[in-house]
Amino acid sequence: MTDTPIINDTTERIELTYRTTGAPIGAPEYTVQLDYLVIACEPNALRDRCDYSPLEKTIFNKFENFTFHTTLLKVKVNKENPAHYGVIFAPSILETMSGKVYGYRNETAKALSAGTENPIDTAEPHLKADSIDPAVAAANELAYNYVTVYQIVRTKDAPSDPSKFKQWIDELMRQGLSDDVNWCYGTDFEILDHVTTPYFDHFTDADLKIYMPWKYLGIQGQRNTIFVHASTCFESVLDIYQYIQMLLTDDANKIGLPTDKTAAIGILGAGPSGLMFGSVLRDMKYTNVTIYEKSGRIGGKTHTIKKLQMLKDGSELNVICELGTCYLSPAYDHFVKDMSRFRQGNDRIGFGGAGGMFRGIMTKDQLGPDPNPHGVIPYGAYIIRKAAMELGAPDAPPQKIISTMERDLTRYIALREDLLGHHTPMPMVPPRKLFNEKSSQTFLDFLSEQRPDGGNLTSLIGLLQYGYSVQGYGTLKNIPAYYGLIWVSTRVAQAIIDAFKDPKINVVTAWSEGWGNLWEQMATPRPDTGLTPLNVQFSVDTVRIVRPS
Repeated sequence: MTDTPIINDTTERIELTYRTTGAPIGAPEYTVQLDYLVIACEPNALRDRCDYSPLEKTIFNKFENFTFHTTLLKVKVNKENPAHYGVIFAPSILETMSGKVYGYRNETAKALSAGTENPIDTAEPHLKADSIDPAVAAANELAYNYVTVYQIVRTKDAPSDPSKFKQWIDELMRQGLSDDVNWCYGTDFEILDHVTTPYFDHFTDADLKIYMPWKYLGIQGQRNTIFVHASTCFESVLDIYQYIQMLLTDDANKIGLPTDKTAAIGILGAGPSGLMFGSVLRDMKYTNVTIYEKSGRIGGKTHTIKKLQMLKDGSELNVICELGTCYLSPAYDHFVKDMSRFRQGNDRIGFGGAGGMFRGIMTKDQLGPDPNPHGVIPYGAYIIRKAAMELGAPDAPPQKIISTMERDLTRYIALREDLLGHHTPMPMVPPRKLFNEKSSQTFLDFLSEQRPDGGNLTSLIGLLQYGYSVQGYGTLKNIPAYYGLIWVSTRVAQAIIDAFKDPKINVVTAWSEGWGNLWEQMATPRPDTGLTPLNVQFSVDTVRIVRPS
């Protein structure tokens, strides 16, 4: 720490007091004065440290979230029982929110398939016993693979000791996890890293009906403070980015940004929201901006780990392992363009391999009597079979089912725009029609509702189980419809329609060098950008915040 204690000589500025993270009781405290405060960390992390107003406390006390745990494994390839899929997702396990492994992604296979399409295949290649995704087959030829494993629990049920997640992994894998999520790598594995994080701050349906997200929006700029954490709208980089753009649209002084470009601005948190807002202030020519980060790293809930893996021909494979932020959708197109300065050598890539075999879905308790003895089928086949079951037409030709899904996606878009409008990332005023029509509506309720325009939207359940639930946002049956509608935007729904017609369209993409590389380039830009590095101060543990009344 280079700061020295100073005496606050004004009541008009914000006073931020902190000590070095991990410092013992009685260690020196440091105080800085700010003209403006940006809270980019989880607001509840400052519950007993910031002088929140009664309204702020009311808003933040309403949040619910999940506890999300990801683990990076180095697994020995099982030559006797080779993997067929690069991604496995078990909807029935996720629905329990019990901490059991509900899915995993083979990062080695993902890297080997980089640059390929990820089509929604309708040919049901699983009917061939020897069908294996080409990238997965190549990964099977190696001695070991890198695999990211996913677990989630409701926060109220989260273990007090995060090591319990490791215990669950060990116990489940050694006691027949293959029956649950098609684990084919055996028990010879090494845990390389893991991350436990509170995830997806959201309001209940009851609190949405009293317009809590808009009360949150209403406090922006008060007491020279704004909040840009994911809790403002939705837990995704895209929604954070769009929310920041929304706050700054037309007139930045709507949120009370200082007119003096030398004003002292403090940002709490060097995750995506803090870095993106710091970058925006840099573009606006503010020269006295400091990002205060509690840890010793940037990136927040982004955890990109890069591994170099030797291939059979002696070359090295760049394996990007994501334990946090991982994918992009077509809705990110504008974001990708806007981030062009910060992604040199970090290309947006498709992955998934040819033939639609990269993603496998566990069918247990999802398709009625399961005709597949292995309990796992390709994603494309799954969403078609699930739709056929929901439609009561199990013997209908796949193309007929797809036509129905395309029709229902078009209806979904119309309904969504009627309820939420076109404004991103959220309506500027509460969608009263959505909240007032039903006393309580989950996303599953929304899809199941019978409508005068042609029945329900249950043909989309299988599609959205993966598109929504696999991300760690809860399940269709336990999350308010509002959040499902926010995430599955018009742009995403239209991209899925387009992908049914053209397999070269990638609905799911990734960064060739990972999300972490994007944040690193944003914090320390290349010289040719003409931008100065963001001023990030690490190991800052906030003690108290006093703001003007």
